[in-house]
Amino acid sequence: MEPCRATCAEAGVTTSRAQLGRELKHIREFAGLNGRDLAARIRDSGLDMSQSKVSRIESGAATVTRPEVQAWADATDAAPSARERLIELAEAAFTELAAWRNAVRPGKRHLQDQARTREATAHTVRNFQPTVMPGLLQTPEYAHWMIPLADIAGVMDHAASAAARLERQPALFDTDRRFEFLIGECALHWNPAPSTDLLVAQLDRVASLAAMDNVHIGVLPIDGQAVATPWSNFVIYEGEETFVMVELIHAGVRIADPEDVELYRSLYDRLRERAAKGSEAVALIQRVAAELRG
Repeated sequence: MEPCRATCAEAGVTTSRAQLGRELKHIREFAGLNGRDLAARIRDSGLDMSQSKVSRIESGAATVTRPEVQAWADATDAAPSARERLIELAEAAFTELAAWRNAVRPGKRHLQDQARTREATAHTVRNFQPTVMPGLLQTPEYAHWMIPLADIAGVMDHAASAAARLERQPALFDTDRRFEFLIGECALHWNPAPSTDLLVAQLDRVASLAAMDNVHIGVLPIDGQAVATPWSNFVIYEGEETFVMVELIHAGVRIADPEDVELYRSLYDRLRERAAKGSEAVALIQRVAAELRG
């Protein structure tokens, strides 16, 4: 991987966002404006913009919306050709696909570090996982067996990845943040290890975490009528910047377009409406655990 791509991958910055940020910075500097003055001009147009957000956009750490790109171009008197280029880059940055093979290298923990960064910058995380336990809820033993199964390409450092996954979990105890987990019932039965004891311990952990005020567990039962089609797992991150991450077999997709994000919110709400929640979800989890114990 070339140096600029490696740096972006390690920081969780997508290539299109990084390129867009560089071009936005270029037209700002060409117009002779500093970040504070540009932010003020954009605010004058009716949009919320701070000097710190200007810096994050230019570094590729934040996604800029279409109206913000237009206001940025207006504030800098950008040429029509430059405006068209900026809009094209903004469109590309809204939905970006990053292949796992470019983000994962032996001895590296990029994916887990990126996930921790996303979780740290969100006040609400909504995680839909239909088939396996979400990483934030996994026991060390479950993660130990799960990560090699997920490493289809054979490029991950399994021990380092498992350790990094566990290092993310203290975020659950930050009571200023909210974590929602919507889990398919089949995930309660899917065992990555030969022994049922491991899965029982995993279910016990999920049931105990459900007692926390800021952690909300829902289980989508497999019986009854379906209310929506759960195409794949996804996570909605709500914060200063709201976006969705979808995991495919070969890549991760980051979705920031507000209309597309709303589609995922709508799907999540429909699935959650069907799910067992609170004490009902805990009872379902404990029933499965009891069946496994025999």
